[in-house]
Amino acid sequence: MIGIIIITHGDFSEALLETAQGIVGKQQFIFAIAISYSEDPKVVHQRLEKEINANRVVNDWLILTDMVGGTPCNICLTLVEKFRENYEVVSGVNLYMLISAFINRDKMPLTELKNKIMEDAKSSIMDAKEKFLCRLKKVE
Repeated sequence: MIGIIIITHGDFSEALLETAQGIVGKQQFIFAIAISYSEDPKVVHQRLEKEINANRVVNDWLILTDMVGGTPCNICLTLVEKFRENYEVVSGVNLYMLISAFINRDKMPLTELKNKIMEDAKSSIMDAKEKFLCRLKKVE
């Protein structure tokens, strides 16, 4: 089983989780950690470790953060430095990436899942206006 932790600045992680579960359905071993701007990174690190330790049934963890170089990502990297094998950290989380993780986490090992969700997230970013207008022009 691959567990997923979404950790972001502000309430973004909680809103993202709620939205994704609204689309795909309730998921097990998925956690959102919202970091307030005044929160001590050491306290956040402890919260992250507590969540992982409370779920020992999970062998591998996919950790999704909002931006590379930000506090959430940096905190996760300090944890992963100790346990490299069972953790992947991906920054730039978006809704499409999270839904892909939900759908695919039981179908492939952790490293493949990491690669898949990054591909899916990249392919979901497009100029929607251009794509939509091109389709309309083809129909006419």
